[in-house]
Amino acid sequence: MKMTIRALLVCLLVSTPMAFAAPAWVSDEFEITLRSGPSTSNAIQLMVGSGMELEVLERDAETGYSRVRTPGGTEGWVLTRYLMQERSAREQLQRLTNQLTNANSRGTTLDSQLAAIQGEYDASTRRIATL
Repeated sequence: MKMTIRALLVCLLVSTPMAFAAPAWVSDEFEITLRSGPSTSNAIQLMVGSGMELEVLERDAETGYSRVRTPGGTEGWVLTRYLMQERSAREQLQRLTNQLTNANSRGTTLDSQLAAIQGEYDASTRRIATL
């Protein structure tokens, strides 16, 4: 009887997935609420995704909200602490990555042009020496 219980416990332990800690990161993509007024008691008009450029019409330091306008023309209030003076790091990284890729492509093109010019120069130098 004891052997059966032990065997059953061993089977349960082996078949049960072990819990372990794994790293996780908070997403940098989120949405903020655009409200009809400067408080959480006002209705949500729109969910604004991270990275959207908003036009700031006024800031209310007392409530911590800013009145903004979306590119689509919707006006409302968002928490000022969620607004940044520049594009998000994710968007800046994408722009810089694109610029680097373009620069590398131009560099490769310039390298091949330089090699072709050097080849023509060498050929011209040999031709002059022959003449």
